[in-house]
Amino acid sequence: MKSKYQDMGDRGFLLVPVFDERVKDHPLDSVGALVYAYLLFLVRNKKPERRSASRTKISLSLRLDKKAVDKAVGILIQGGLVRELGSRVE
Repeated sequence: MKSKYQDMGDRGFLLVPVFDERVKDHPLDSVGALVYAYLLFLVRNKKPERRSASRTKISLSLRLDKKAVDKAVGILIQGGLVRELGSRVE
């Protein structure tokens, strides 16, 4: 019997924060939570140049629409959870 994550190989695991989307004051949706989780994953990288990503890299890595990533990053910036330095988001 295979273990639960045996097929994942050497891929990194992405822990997605759980948000209660029923709260009206909470602007993050599931795409925003996924983008935020990806950026948190990047922060743990040992190389400083890999701790941030462009919006295009985020959309390609997560296989999301570029407009959805733009909206999610905008909401995360407004909430003070991430910042944008040039073309990179960290």
